[in-house]
Amino acid sequence: MITNNKYTLRKGMKGDKPVRNYVGTISLRQGKVIHENIPDYVLIYENHQVGALYGDAGHIRHIEILEEFRNRGHGKKFIELLEQEAKNLGLRSIEAYPVTNPVFAHVLEKRQFELITEESDGTKTYAKKLA
Repeated sequence: MITNNKYTLRKGMKGDKPVRNYVGTISLRQGKVIHENIPDYVLIYENHQVGALYGDAGHIRHIEILEEFRNRGHGKKFIELLEQEAKNLGLRSIEAYPVTNPVFAHVLEKRQFELITEESDGTKTYAKKLA
């Protein structure tokens, strides 16, 4: 857990708000959900969850700021705190894939993530080396 002013980045747990388009992992053999829709990390601002992330400190698979908290700088802060978490874990870089949202791409670019690849469908991969 990382706390910075009014923000807290922590591991997700049961009861946290999931992002809207992520349903969890489903076992095709049994047709059961084997991984609930619990975010891997959540961002808390003034005791309110404002965002959720799926992946880990070194690989962002999906990140979303809850709709009522968008356009207030929370996404930038989420990435900043995740970078701190990755450094604390001894990681040398962070990768974000798949990136399909231009707003998220802009946030990554402002945080000095480099565009690594862009596929024909527009999906991008970004990475940042940590100091």
